[in-house]
Amino acid sequence: EVFIEGQSQNRPIEVEKIIRLDIEGLEVPLIGRIDLLEEDPYSGEIIIVDFKTAAAKPSLNGGEVINDIDGNDQLTAYGMWAQKEFPDRMIGMRLDFLIKTKEPTYIKIKTSRSMAQESALAESLRRTWNQITMARAGVISPVAVRSFRCSGCGYRNICPAQLGQIAA
Repeated sequence: EVFIEGQSQNRPIEVEKIIRLDIEGLEVPLIGRIDLLEEDPYSGEIIIVDFKTAAAKPSLNGGEVINDIDGNDQLTAYGMWAQKEFPDRMIGMRLDFLIKTKEPTYIKIKTSRSMAQESALAESLRRTWNQITMARAGVISPVAVRSFRCSGCGYRNICPAQLGQIAA
């Protein structure tokens, strides 16, 4: 009920939109899934919405939560895709939180990205891809990290932690 009441008057364009973002200097595309794309019926702005749940209402007075919102690389990548997909439109971003407390609440937090943030993300992705390429070629050893994600990792066959070469 709280979720339904919290919805906007914007026009939904697509739900769970799978996207492909090609970044210059990156040999593979970045693939993602946007929770919701909306269009403001008055301004024509395209709004990227990412749904989140939380056990407590985030503090909006600054600090870590604001940094997590304004520095969220996922939304940065979505924004980069949207600029290419809708070049003549304004792009907005919003995180919609369903707060799962005794009395559930729904809050919307608008955010935006700068060219510097987009450039930093693209550079970080290029550096990461270079590390993967060098590890595959045997030039460097991958960093040994054990994670719940290891079982589905495409790099298990070259990972020293998985091969037992490095104690985790």
